[in-house]
Amino acid sequence: MRDLKADGNSVVLVDHDTQILSEADWIIEMDPVAGAEGGYVIAEGTVKEISENIKSMIGEFLSGKANAETQNCISAEHMFDIGEIRLSTSAIHTVKPLEVAIPKGRLIDATPIGINVRSTVATYANVHDELRKVFAKTDDTKQSGYKAGDFSYNTGKLRCSVCDGTGAKGLDVQFHPDVNIPCPECGGSCYVKDA
Repeated sequence: MRDLKADGNSVVLVDHDTQILSEADWIIEMDPVAGAEGGYVIAEGTVKEISENIKSMIGEFLSGKANAETQNCISAEHMFDIGEIRLSTSAIHTVKPLEVAIPKGRLIDATPIGINVRSTVATYANVHDELRKVFAKTDDTKQSGYKAGDFSYNTGKLRCSVCDGTGAKGLDVQFHPDVNIPCPECGGSCYVKDA
């Protein structure tokens, strides 16, 4: 976000992570039933103003008075009350034997993790952002005039225009499901040769 702002962009995003929210210049907090249901503005202002606003539901988390990790937590003694999923494997090659029990009904569901179907866990863990920053610091990139955002395979200048950064092309085969092949232009790399 800082890089985008430094380049003269306005950044508007929807987020619940206090680490992200604490960097915001202005916050608009919606509740109840925000999103598709509608909702109302219950608090708005700077991080400091939201932190001190008694109507805000996130203010106490931004101020550090409340800890998100302790909210709605289930104690260790009740973690497996509704069952468990057990996984195990025996030793194979360099893999050691493994036994793991995962509590049922205690993890996130299988809905997509973002609006963009191409988003991955690496997207949300900022792995791609960090890689783009590293690429942008290289001498070749500086000489070419590219910036970190140009390395995005979703929207960057260096993404392959033939496959739109997907790395694959779909072939329409009559009477059969489409067949995906590596992009003939980028070879599956998602980027143009300059990248």
